[in-house]
Amino acid sequence: GTQTITFAPLSDVVFGVGAVAFTATASSGLPVGYTSTTQTVCTIVPPNGAAILSPGVCVVTASQPGNANYAAAAPVTQSFNVTVPVTINTSPSGLTVTVDGSNYAAPQAFPWFAGSQHTIAISAAVQPGGTGTQYSFEGWSDIGATAHTITVPVPGLGWSASQAPIWTAYFTTQYYLTTGAGSGGSMTPASGWFGAGASVQVDGIASGGYQFSGFGGDITATSTPAFITMNASPTV
Repeated sequence: GTQTITFAPLSDVVFGVGAVAFTATASSGLPVGYTSTTQTVCTIVPPNGAAILSPGVCVVTASQPGNANYAAAAPVTQSFNVTVPVTINTSPSGLTVTVDGSNYAAPQAFPWFAGSQHTIAISAAVQPGGTGTQYSFEGWSDIGATAHTITVPVPGLGWSASQAPIWTAYFTTQYYLTTGAGSGGSMTPASGWFGAGASVQVDGIASGGYQFSGFGGDITATSTPAFITMNASPTV
C-alpha cells in the first residue's frame, strides 16, 4: 500500500534551547525518521529530536522507507530559524528605548538573526521618574552614539548560549532641589535638578536691613552656607 507523511511547519526557536522535538507521522502508522541537511545548525537526535548547535536555518526532512506492506513515503521537508536572543536594557531598568523605530520599556528581548543589523536609540535624553526624580542619559554599554546601528554577533564572539548579548543604555538619577527664601532675603542656587548623591551648597543671602536667621525644610542649619546631599527631592 501507499503511505503519506504529515509534517507540520516548525516554529522558530532562540539559540540556547538545547534541543527540539518533531512530531511527524506516517499514515501507515510506521515510525518516521529524520535527517538534517544543515549539520552546523542542528543535528538529529534519534528518535525524533534535534540538537541546536548554532543560530541559522535548520532544515529537517521526515521520511518513512516502507516495509513489506507499504511503499516508501514521499519525504517532507520543513525548516525553522534559530535566532539570537538579544536584550536591550536600561540602567536603571524600566526606562524607554527605541529599537528599529519603535519604543519599548526596557528590558526588551528580541529574537534576531546572527549578523543582522538593527538601530538602537533612546526615546528621550531625559526621562521622568517619580515626583522630583528624573533620569539623564549618559551613554550606551558599547560606547555607541545616542542612536546607532548594532550587528548581532555569532556565538563565540563575546557571548554564548548561557550569556546572550545585551546592550544597555545607562542613565544617571537626578533629584529636584526646591529652594526659596522669605521676605528680606534670597537663596542660591535656584531650584533645579542635581545628580543623586551630589553635595549641594546652599547660601542664604540677607537683603539690606535684614539678618540671616537659619534654614528650614530639609536643612536645620543656623549658619550659611550649608550643604545638602541629594538622596531624595529636598526642599530648603
